Formats: sequence, C-alpha cells, structure tokens
Amino acid sequence: MRRRDFITLVGSTAAWPLAAQAQQPDRMRRIGVLMNVVVDDPEGQLRVTAFVQALGQLGWIEGRNMRIDYRWGGGRDVDLFHKYAPELVALAPDVILASGFPSMAALHPITRSVPVVFVLVADPVGADFVESLARPGGNITGFTQFEFSISAKWLELLKRIAPHVTQAGIIRDATLTAGTAMFAAIQAVAPSLGVDVRPIGVSNASEIERAVTAFARSPNGGLILTPSPFLPLERNLIIALAARHNLPTIYYERYLVSAGGLASYGPDFLDEYRRAAGYIDRVLKGEKPASGAGADEIQDSDQPQDCQCASARNSTHGALHRRRGDRVSNRREVITLIGSAAAWPLAARGQQAAMPVVGLLSGIDPDDRQLAAVRQGLNEAGFVAGKNVMIEYRSAAGHYDQLPALANDLTRRKVAVIVTMLGTMSALSAKAATTVIPVVFAIGTDPVKAGLVSSLNRPGGNVTGVTFLSNVLAAKRLGLLRELVPGISAVGDLVNPTNPNAADETKDMQAAAQSLGLQLRIVNASTEPEIEAAFASFGEHRLKALIVTSDAFFMSRRDQLIALSASHALPTMYWLRELPAGGGLMSYGTSITEAFRAAGHYAGRVLNGEKPADLPVLQSTKFELVINLKAAQTLGLTIPPGVLALADEVLE
Repeated sequence: MRRRDFITLVGSTAAWPLAAQAQQPDRMRRIGVLMNVVVDDPEGQLRVTAFVQALGQLGWIEGRNMRIDYRWGGGRDVDLFHKYAPELVALAPDVILASGFPSMAALHPITRSVPVVFVLVADPVGADFVESLARPGGNITGFTQFEFSISAKWLELLKRIAPHVTQAGIIRDATLTAGTAMFAAIQAVAPSLGVDVRPIGVSNASEIERAVTAFARSPNGGLILTPSPFLPLERNLIIALAARHNLPTIYYERYLVSAGGLASYGPDFLDEYRRAAGYIDRVLKGEKPASGAGADEIQDSDQPQDCQCASARNSTHGALHRRRGDRVSNRREVITLIGSAAAWPLAARGQQAAMPVVGLLSGIDPDDRQLAAVRQGLNEAGFVAGKNVMIEYRSAAGHYDQLPALANDLTRRKVAVIVTMLGTMSALSAKAATTVIPVVFAIGTDPVKAGLVSSLNRPGGNVTGVTFLSNVLAAKRLGLLRELVPGISAVGDLVNPTNPNAADETKDMQAAAQSLGLQLRIVNASTEPEIEAAFASFGEHRLKALIVTSDAFFMSRRDQLIALSASHALPTMYWLRELPAGGGLMSYGTSITEAFRAAGHYAGRVLNGEKPADLPVLQSTKFELVINLKAAQTLGLTIPPGVLALADEVLE
C-alpha cells in the first residue's frame, strides 16, 4: 500500500505556547476552519468532507469530542478573509486549518499563539509564514501546494499529448508572486521541448477572455493553467475558451478535468486535507508545530502526483495516471530540475563509437531493480543494452579503496560516459579519473559540498547527475521513530566512519536528537565484525530504538543489519525502501531506483550529444515512508494510525 508523493515536513525546535499543552482528553476540542472558496463550491465541500472523515478515523467525532467552526472566504474577495480570520481567533480554538494563501495571509499577522495548520500554500517561506521548511518556527506548520519545479511537468505533458504545440500560453494570476517561480520552471524546459512560452497574466474574467482570444490567433498553440485562488472560479470560462479555440490545455488539479478540461497533473488536494487532519490530531494531542507536528517538516504535497486525462483511460495518456488512493507499490517520484547552461569541453565530443559503451561504477553490488532502473533511463533516451549501447559494470563490493582503480580501468576502456551509483566515493573516484569522459552520478549527498560540481544550476566541467537527499532527513527519521516507539529517551545511531558524509550526518542527527529531547548513542562500524559489536553495545546500554545512517556499505550488509535488529528486538529506522522490503521495520527517504532511472536517462542524453555542463543537477524531492507490518508484529509494536496514514507503502 502506498500514500504520499512529496512532503516536506516543517519541523523546528522553537518553543510552543504553554497554552497549547495541558490539553485534557475529556474536554470538547474546538477546530477553526478558514476555507478559500465559497460555501456552495462543490470542490470545497468535497475537501471539507475528506478532512472531517479523516478526523473521524483518528477518533475525533464532531459533536462528541470536538466541534468545528467554519468560515468560507471567496476566491477574489480578500476582505472576507480579513473579516473571518479575527472571528476564528476570537473563538479561542485549539487549532485552525487554513486553506490556501489568502487564509494564511489573513491569519499570520493576528495570532502567534493559536496553532495553525495550512494546506494549498505554494511558497510558505517566501510569504514569511514560516522561517524554513525544515524549521518553520512559531505556531505554524502544514503542507505546501507543490514544489515549483513540478511546473515543468505541465509543459512536458502538454507536448506529449499535443506534439504539434510549439507555443504555450501560461495563464497566471497576476496578483500572485509565486507565479514567477512557476513560469521560470516552465521556461527552463521549454527549449528542450521546442516550445515558445508566453506568460498570460490575468486578474478578472474579461482579461482571461481577451488574453486567450489574442493568444489563439497564433498557430500551434496550447495553454497551461497555473494555481491560483481566483482562476478556478473562472474554470468554466477557461475550459470553454480552450474548446472554442481548439487549444489543448493542461490544468493543475483533477477536478478541473472533471469539469471538462483536457488533462491535469498535480497533487491530490483531497488527500492533502486528509493528511492535514493527521497534523491537527497530533496538535490536539499536545504536539508542537515548531517541533515537527508535520510529516516531513512542512510537507510538500508531492503526494502522489495525480495525472488525470479526459481521454480514454486505456489510451497512452492513461498510462500517466497515478492516483494516491490506488496505493500502487511503486510510483515515480518527483524530480526537481535545477536548470542552466555552461560550456562543454570540446575534448568530450566525438567519443561515441558505432556501439557506445556506458561504464557503470558502483560502491557495492547493485541489485536487479537498481540495474533495471538505469537501463530504463537509457531506454527512455533511445538506448537499449545489447542493441545500440553496451554496458560495462565495475563494482567495489563495499571495498571503497578499490574504486579509484576501477574508475581508471573504465577510462582506459574509453567508455562514452560513466554512471556512478551507490556511494559518493564512486562519483569522486570517477571525477578524479577523468576530465574528458562525461560522468553522471546518483548520490544521496550534496554534490557541491562534495566537490563534484561547482553548482547545481551550472555543474561545469564533465560531471552532472542526480542527488536524492538521503543525508538531510535526520530530524524526520528520528521523529517518526520516536512516534513509533513512544516513551524512548535514547536512540542508537549506527555510522560508517569511512563514509565521507559521516561527520555531517552525525552532526545533523545530534541536532535533531537535541531538539526532540533524546539522547543519542553513536557507534561506528565499517566491517561486519564491527556491526556485530555495535549491536552488542546497543544491547548493553538497553537502547529501545536504532537509526542506521545512509551508507553504501550498510546497504551491502542489509541482511546482517535486519537479522541483528530482529535478534536484539531493536526497532530500526533505515533510509531506503530496500531494507524494510527485505524484512526491516521501516524506512524514510527518497526512491533510489527513481534516482538511478534519472541518471540513466541523463547518460542517454549525453550519448545523444548533450553536454553535462548544460544538464543541471536533478534533485529528488519526493520522499516515501515504508513500513513492514510483519516486522512490527515480530517486535510487538502497534503502528499508530497517524503513522500508518502517512505511509507511502505498507508491506504486509
């Protein structure tokens, strides 16, 4: 089973008002809801229903142990939000659900004590609602509407559905500053798709009709509708104009397709309200927004990205469809494109022979799924192993000191491109071995800090790739583990000291433990005997939970780690899905197979003549929580409903 797409939990160590603590279980709780649509809006009613149903599943029944006070704003009437926000605050609710930017803009300046959980806000940091996604601070947390780079997907989908499109009009709410970032993401991919993009800024119905009509005079056009509190109110007009002028149009929400639009790609907004109920449940039980009453800091609704097409579901477009409720076991993660261009060394050209060779350099032996992901990426770029490309594999099998020699061996073979995986040392070894052969990495660390590229936007030189952020999620993993094993005061942390990222990961974990009031016992291990000794040490100190930090060597010893965790009855949090899939308890991190697929695709683009310096580093931004119920039962653990609700995949 699976749930979420991209969530960026907003956690922090800021103090939570004392008034929010001392909540008595038998007291009638009060929840304020400030909606960004009018009361008779059908979609608004569906969202509220999803929210109330999710609260009920968590034990909060309206009229029994809680009451909800609703206020309904109007998409364009800003004054209504500034009228209703003080009314809700004056009611002294235990928590407020704020729907959309206008609701948050009205609430933010008038309360610093009432907890606020927001949904459908595109840029909470840029709007100064929170200090950062990782550490929101104060009384506010919630879910971002989506990561800006998802905007590029709209143009890709438009081009896929309507290949003839060479001009795309981007309909934007002229009053929203977030529209600039959305347009920039679309603009970044437009040249590669052969599409000229034009911003269409509008603020009322007459402007929409005038602008779309003018745009339609140019041939081969298509439209993209970007998020706004106002534009959905004119959805019937926009859909009618698109049909009248024969303009294929991509929307950001599935209900716009239900209203007659062509296709949509975006978060499941109903699910966002359901998950907001989980946050509110946690606040009502005494948790503090600033210390992580979210699923991932401020969570990003990357929750399964929904692709909905109005065409027949058996068509090729239907293959794009991913519904959150379907809980498929493998869903494609969102990749953030950070774009720019730079010069490519001339010496790197002309390397492709009749049958180019891709060198695959790995810190440990990759499994079949991981290799298949790389091949899939190559296939997407037009290269099939054994048909028009050869792949040569080199693996250090966990012995990092062998990587430089293996990298040099690939350069002597004069491979066309080197793809590195399963360890930062693989990428560093390839970079040190050549300044001529293109190198595409897939790593879980910051490539700039590691010295692989000069910047994410402009990698420079012969190296680019994908980073999947496995080393920056310490607070989230620790918070989830504490929620799963209540009452723990200390947690073990297993670290490989030979990993170049060990010091940074340890520092992050220590800071996270301190913010959560937990003691952290760090034990180093870089060999199998040391892993055995580490678990013995955890047992001697009577620790009740463990976190294993991200590391390629640990990945290669996953069977040993899982067996020791079981034999010591030690609930353990991992960083990759592959470990709970192999019998471990749980993991939280990005999809490594999707990162490898993206790296394979980049390698294919290099084989097709593109320059690594023109290929910005991709950053995986969709995180997945995976729980193994059988492992939990073996450990005698009951998974809290709130944690299950957040899980992207539950293995039974």
